[in-house]
Amino acid sequence: MSEKKGKTKKPFSFDQFHERQIALRIAYIGWDLKGFVMQKDTEETVEGYIFRALDRARLIKNMDRQVCHYSLCGRTDVGVSGIGNVISVRVRSVFPSGKGSIKNEKATVNKEEELNYLQILNGILPPMIRVTAVAYVDPDFNARYACTSRSYRYLFHKFNKNLDKMREAASYLIGEHDYRGFCKFSPNNTSHCVRKIFSIDFNEISNGLYYFQIVGSGFIWHQIRCIASILFMVGDGFEEPTIVQDLLDVKRFPGRPQYAIADPKPLIFWMAEYDGVEWQVPKDNEIQISKLTTFNTMLTDHDICNGVLRLFNGGGPTEHQVKKKHTPVASLQLARSVEELLEEHKAENEGNAISDEPDYDE
Repeated sequence: MSEKKGKTKKPFSFDQFHERQIALRIAYIGWDLKGFVMQKDTEETVEGYIFRALDRARLIKNMDRQVCHYSLCGRTDVGVSGIGNVISVRVRSVFPSGKGSIKNEKATVNKEEELNYLQILNGILPPMIRVTAVAYVDPDFNARYACTSRSYRYLFHKFNKNLDKMREAASYLIGEHDYRGFCKFSPNNTSHCVRKIFSIDFNEISNGLYYFQIVGSGFIWHQIRCIASILFMVGDGFEEPTIVQDLLDVKRFPGRPQYAIADPKPLIFWMAEYDGVEWQVPKDNEIQISKLTTFNTMLTDHDICNGVLRLFNGGGPTEHQVKKKHTPVASLQLARSVEELLEEHKAENEGNAISDEPDYDE
């Protein structure tokens, strides 16, 4: 008796499909991740999970950034979360027309509706990473350079902070300045520290929990966390609001004073804005429901942990009751100047141009 032979599965071929350039809006809880950008020594990055999901779903030919025309808006660091970070990538498509479409005349798979990219990716990604919106964009779209503004929110408890003084200090940051006193400068990523901040606003969420939102053209490594640190020093009465004006004086401070920067966990990449990009969410709102269910579960777990910590703290607020020791920022040792670091980088790289990587945006 002969054995029944099973059907031989045909090998998957991208030649059967069209391609399409899309933008994806990404939400992620970054507390247990190692940052956004892929790294050689860990798989626990937002980008790593996204690329593996794209590859597993056979939406990209391979994980080479150039081959799949990949770009990223903001590189958030370890512990930082995001609601509206954006990537762009060229993916497999079954709909041979419309914005972003790269038609393949030899394609054999043609359908009247495009693939549900959000459903496909969210079915593979871990719970702390969600794709919340998709947009069809031009083939040459770049998620970094097309961005018109980026906004961040930093959460904090008011306690005894003087918000009026914090607002005054924040007002000095608005405009175009050299922010070397408010960042960790790396000549590997940028050649200068000039950026433009459009606005900084303070808002209460509930019961003394606030956030400040900062909107700008772009940011430098650790810039938001450095700003948060200085604003909190002002709010706590350790520094006067004019310390911000002092730190913007590059002659007086050619490098950043070595003050401690703020914790990354309360920082959120809030939104990346674009002109002419039409974001789409499925009509049945399935993705939104999935996102809320996932994040509400995390919120419940966090509330339980917060309750336990309050019991350990005697039921009161978690603010230190003892006045913290403070060394005036102006008296701290300075980091090496931007000019010195650039000269050293130039010598080490024999005059090669500085790599144009996305801002770290925090």
